[in-house]
Amino acid sequence: MLQRLIGRVTRLSPKQAFVAATALLMTLGVLTAVAASANPAPNSPNISSGPANPSPDGSAKFVFASSTSGVAYKCALDSAAFAGCTSPVSYAALALGNHMFNVRATQGDKTSGTTSFGWTVQVARPNLTANVMPATQSTSVTFIFTNGQAGITYLCSVDGSAASTCASPLTLNNLTERAHTFSVVARSALATSTPASFTWSVDRTPPPAPKISSAPVNTTSTAASVAFTDSESGVTYRCSLDGTTPSACTSPSAYSGLAVGMHSVAVAAVDAAGNVSPTTSAAWTVQQPPQPVSGSNITLAGSVTRQLAPGLSAPLDVSITNPNNFDVVVSNLQITVNPRTTKAGQSNPQCDGPTNLKITQFSGAAFKVKESRTLTLSALGIAQSQWPVVTMPDLPTNQDACKSTTFTYTYAATVTRGQS
Repeated sequence: MLQRLIGRVTRLSPKQAFVAATALLMTLGVLTAVAASANPAPNSPNISSGPANPSPDGSAKFVFASSTSGVAYKCALDSAAFAGCTSPVSYAALALGNHMFNVRATQGDKTSGTTSFGWTVQVARPNLTANVMPATQSTSVTFIFTNGQAGITYLCSVDGSAASTCASPLTLNNLTERAHTFSVVARSALATSTPASFTWSVDRTPPPAPKISSAPVNTTSTAASVAFTDSESGVTYRCSLDGTTPSACTSPSAYSGLAVGMHSVAVAAVDAAGNVSPTTSAAWTVQQPPQPVSGSNITLAGSVTRQLAPGLSAPLDVSITNPNNFDVVVSNLQITVNPRTTKAGQSNPQCDGPTNLKITQFSGAAFKVKESRTLTLSALGIAQSQWPVVTMPDLPTNQDACKSTTFTYTYAATVTRGQS
């Protein structure tokens, strides 16, 4: 096409030749621009190999390549300016800390994007594990440690001793009964890591026997609670009821559904190392509850100790007749005022019993009445302050209808055969 254009130019007039030449130059410029646009920037390099991260030493080697052929490379480390380089490129004597490697591909006046690789130069602290708990009865222990980096050696120290070269696993034997500390550091040609440590105690001494602070006494209850403590802090407890296999328990330890008969609880303390103390025991008897006496023919009666009037009270000295040939125990004594009253032997409906008399019930404990005896509360030696009390309240209505009136009571109680 260029030859045809030149041929045409030679046959034109000077003016026409100038115009044609100008058109030719513009055409050549377009062709040059098209040729330039056909050569884009090369592809960014790919870093296929670099140092470990973190790296334990101050050297690094990088392998890289661009998928565009015929390129050159420029590299920069950290804040340094880019300079020509080839793959692989190596660096040495790097300082501890963070570093950044950058690489670009170039082709003519075209430059690719930057590919970067960041890493840290440091010696990692070892990961440390032990085969014992922080408190143990064992006088030996095995440690396993590694920091996962190549070219590392280790220095170990026990209980503050001078560190010396060591290897994992490391076993210590014949340890004394006290607290111990093991520490290990990783070391490279460049630096030493911070230490990894493990502290534990060898404890082969059992805790003191627990002290029982409360326990049942002989009782008719089928439930029981036993409380205990130990002078060594941090212990746990094991309990055994009636010789069963000991199991974990806390204070107070509660039990229910116990059968009639002897029972015991043994308690032991267990420290963090698993040492078990001597046991401490509590024993008691669940007694057969007293059974109500069938057909006992017990008779209860009573009389007040003074004449009553509105606003006055009087103790009621109850008498109990036991016609049986065995002793009885009387409990839950209750008295109620009967509604019907009498006056001169006739019913007195104008004076209602529960309205005009109030009962404060017996407050004493159960009491025993010997066989074939009639005894009063006073004869039994029960304090008058515990007797039932009869009170005639001072009502706002007229109570004259109750003058010279006879009141009666209904008595109720639980009667059981007395223990021999």
